[in-house]
Amino acid sequence: MTLLAWPLLVLGTWALTWLFSYWTFLGATPNLALALTIGIALRFGAPAAQTFGFLAGLGVDALSVRLFGAEALVLSTAGWAVGTLRRQMDTTEAPSQMALVGLLSWVHFLLYGLVGRVFAGSFEGRLLPGLVLLPLYNALLAPAAFGVAERLRGRERGRWE
Repeated sequence: MTLLAWPLLVLGTWALTWLFSYWTFLGATPNLALALTIGIALRFGAPAAQTFGFLAGLGVDALSVRLFGAEALVLSTAGWAVGTLRRQMDTTEAPSQMALVGLLSWVHFLLYGLVGRVFAGSFEGRLLPGLVLLPLYNALLAPAAFGVAERLRGRERGRWE
């Protein structure tokens, strides 16, 4: 089952991202791929988070009409950064998880906008949803995403020990 857990997690992320795109509130939807990438980075490290972020980002890019490849680039960069710095972070409680994901939502918004500025000639993203609503939505989603990553870590630990 563990061998199938990672591809199913990526496919589930794509499916929920597609489903969330139909349930917008004030023009914004939560970024499940970002929250899961951060959770995986903190539980498994940079290589696993980069791989998951890249694959989840490619699927999200394929499902959207925005700049293709930008989400994959930004998520894999976020996975590398958080996975590299994970020893300096205490994210055992929900408030710290929510604060980290909320803060990194702003970083994600800015990096995505800069990638759009470089490759498409315009800043990708709208300011009100990107700077106010997305961090709030993503922060509310963080404990569930971290729980999924922790459960996956438990399965991996049980299999290899």
